Amino acid sequence: MDTEDLKFNQYKLYAEQKEQFTARSFLTNRFYMITVIILFALILLLGELPFAYGLRGASIFAVTGIMMSILWWMNMDSYNTLIKIKLSDVIDKMEKELPSHPFENEYSSIQELKKNKKVFLFSEMQKAYAVITFILFLLIVLNEVTKMFCCCY
Repeated sequence: MDTEDLKFNQYKLYAEQKEQFTARSFLTNRFYMITVIILFALILLLGELPFAYGLRGASIFAVTGIMMSILWWMNMDSYNTLIKIKLSDVIDKMEKELPSHPFENEYSSIQELKKNKKVFLFSEMQKAYAVITFILFLLIVLNEVTKMFCCCY
């Protein structure tokens, strides 16, 4: 195997790894979306039920939702870091030694679209959903806390 074949095979391996990370990121995102939807459904269905220490179901499920939203944000941020910085950086360096540069061209196109504000990347949307669910769960917790204190007096 000559040097050119070796370079191409390494490049191919990294490109495949990037695609696998992207696919895993989508699966992780789907897990968090489903989990958050289930927690909202539990709040609607079981929110009024009393649990231990005077807490209602809405409180418990909302606190769980807050934790899930934080984990969701952290996971998406980690995947974005791995995909964009580590793998893309390595691929970009490898492309410099190849005749064509598809990932570099793709990145340039995305950057151009972002400058013109014509695109909202899916990874940014995933993080936005995590923030929105965090805020909604936080509002539910705050509502539950005010109910507890209003009922006590």
